[in-house]
Amino acid sequence: MQNIDIVLDYSFWSREMRNEYISLLKKYDIEPKMYYIKTPKEVCMERIRKRNGNHQNDIILTEQTASTYYDHFQPPTDEEGEVIVVEGY
Repeated sequence: MQNIDIVLDYSFWSREMRNEYISLLKKYDIEPKMYYIKTPKEVCMERIRKRNGNHQNDIILTEQTASTYYDHFQPPTDEEGEVIVVEGY
């Protein structure tokens, strides 16, 4: 089998969701590598304020909704496999 890299760009905000994908990949002998872009809440909120409504087809995300998403995010742990933490600013 060929060695190729594939990126799944998805929120994977819960451990349960990540475990579903990890199980699926392992069925095919694929060992996932997780990149966690750890970004402070204030930075995320500022970026959302700046981008909301900039493009015709934007989905507007209220600060309340964004804050709820952020607060309920479950950071990945080493128990889930290899996790590469990138500090996002």
